[in-house]
Amino acid sequence: MQTASLRVTVPASIKSLNYIREYAETGAVRFKPDVNTKVFLPSEEALVLIEAALATTKLKDGFNYKLHSIMRKFFSFIEDKHLSADDISSDVIKEFICFAHDSNSGSMGYVIYSLRVLLNYLRSVEAIDLKFDFNYFAPKSNPKRIIAAFSKEEISRILTKINTTASIGKRNYAIILLACGTGLRGIDIVKLKLSDIDWKSGEISIIQSKTGKPVKLPINGQISNAIADYILNGRPKSNCLNIF
Repeated sequence: MQTASLRVTVPASIKSLNYIREYAETGAVRFKPDVNTKVFLPSEEALVLIEAALATTKLKDGFNYKLHSIMRKFFSFIEDKHLSADDISSDVIKEFICFAHDSNSGSMGYVIYSLRVLLNYLRSVEAIDLKFDFNYFAPKSNPKRIIAAFSKEEISRILTKINTTASIGKRNYAIILLACGTGLRGIDIVKLKLSDIDWKSGEISIIQSKTGKPVKLPINGQISNAIADYILNGRPKSNCLNIF
């Protein structure tokens, strides 16, 4: 029982002694000491520069916080090399960008922007005279997903599934052949008129809906025959000028 009591009271006694010591030294007691959660803590001088640089922007708090974190990381980086703001050079910036990429590869846009803001401020107060071209370090844009084109075999399989004895089948068959054979956009196929087709030369002449530019495209016999078959044997009677 005595041993158990000692295990409980000793830590409490140590904490109490620390409170007494703190009160004797400072005249106050912090029962919940401040905890600094910031990972990178450069010098006070660097923190003043960071606040001054961010004050030149009109950014929201959330964005400001991200830039503040990156700037602290930058100053911690150069101070570890026993450098200050006066020692910032192109080589130092390049080295930091490579260093930051190891842990910030997905947010290099913030890194580059933070350094731009900081250097612009330091130049404005004539702390440094350094012009650095960040265009060489423009963050890579997100890869665009490109949908693979159908192979000839796939197109052939699609076409064989169309019932070309029905009116809608004749229409679909002609549209798919036209799209695959010319690369026309869907909107241009929808707007295609009989007057746009030169049957003798085997060409389609249209004004592209997206670009507003005229274009002439050749159509082979298979496409021409499919369109003609739909017009003559599948298209409902209508005053509409559009073929489809």
